[in-house]
Amino acid sequence: MPQALPGERNLRGARSAGVIDAAEWIGPYDDEKLGLYKIAKHYYYPAFWEGGTEICVMINAAAWDKLPKVYQEAVESAAAESHVKMQAQYDAKNPIALKSLIANGVKLHPFPRDSLRAANKAAFELYEAEAAKNPAFKKLIRALEEVPRAAVRMVCHRGALVRVVNCVREIADTA
Repeated sequence: MPQALPGERNLRGARSAGVIDAAEWIGPYDDEKLGLYKIAKHYYYPAFWEGGTEICVMINAAAWDKLPKVYQEAVESAAAESHVKMQAQYDAKNPIALKSLIANGVKLHPFPRDSLRAANKAAFELYEAEAAKNPAFKKLIRALEEVPRAAVRMVCHRGALVRVVNCVREIADTA
């Protein structure tokens, strides 16, 4: 029976104890470091539920509003730079790790198209349910619907939701 195990320590412990036979953590680089290929010889793609790792900084809105504009810009620049640097590191490490996983006997499989379509439908149902009860989310999701797909790609560093919506759109287009 599937079971969610939060955190790397629990995942490693469960793997060592032999209580799981499949797992997914983040992506090829991290999955290889954890040794997941030792228990899971099948790797499915695309990992649409995690379009990319995000670095976030949260600041109290009232405190943010009191900051001079130049400090706000410095924080935004530092956050964007941190994200871009981390994304570049994963973009460089993941292909190497994926080759290593394959060399260790892991088989790559695409998710079936009907699964991708069902995930797309479920994601947008979830977005609409959240929008119905959360005005801030509704405002964000409606704004994203107005942005052309090419433009969404350019603002991915601004948040995981942007990346997820774009990824789901791309999957729906190809499914």
